[in-house]
Amino acid sequence: MSRSLVEESGMRFIVDSDKLFRVEKVRPAKSMFGVKVAEFAELYSDHLINIIEAKSSSPRSDNTLNFETYIGDIANKLEDTLLLINALRLNRFVDAEMQDFPSAMRHAGLSKTMDFHFFLVIKGSQKEWLMPLQNALISRMSTLLQIWNIKSSSVKVINDVMAHDMGIIE
Repeated sequence: MSRSLVEESGMRFIVDSDKLFRVEKVRPAKSMFGVKVAEFAELYSDHLINIIEAKSSSPRSDNTLNFETYIGDIANKLEDTLLLINALRLNRFVDAEMQDFPSAMRHAGLSKTMDFHFFLVIKGSQKEWLMPLQNALISRMSTLLQIWNIKSSSVKVINDVMAHDMGIIE
C-alpha cells in the first residue's frame, strides 16, 4: 500500500494512491454537460468505496436559500460520482481513458456486499453546525440511498478535527 496526501480545500487527505480515483480526470466526467463530481473516491477495502467532498466553509441552516443550494450542489456531486464510478466499473464507456481509474476499484466485485460511504468534510466548521447539514444531505439523497440500498448512516458530514481523529486527514 502506498500512502500519499491529496490537498483539497486546505486539508491534506491521507489516501492509498493505488486505490485513489481523482474523478474529474476521466474523460466522461470532463465531457458530460451538467455532471458534477466530488473531489475524489478511494477504494477503502475490498467492499467499501469512500466518496469524499471537501469544503472550506458552509452556510448555516438558518440561511435557507444558500443552505438549500449548498446541500443540492453537494448531493449532486456525491450522487453523480457514485453513478459515474459504477458506470465505469460496468465498462459503459469503452473510450474512457482508464489509466486514471484504479484497477483495484475497477475489479472490485459488483455485489450487494459493495458499500459506499459519502463524506462531506468541512474545514473549520463548528461541530454543532454539522448535524443540520448531515440531516439535510441525507434527506436530499434519500432516493439514491433507497435505490442503491445504502444506509443513511453512510452519509457523514464532519469537520477537519473529526476527519483528523478518524485518520482521514493529516
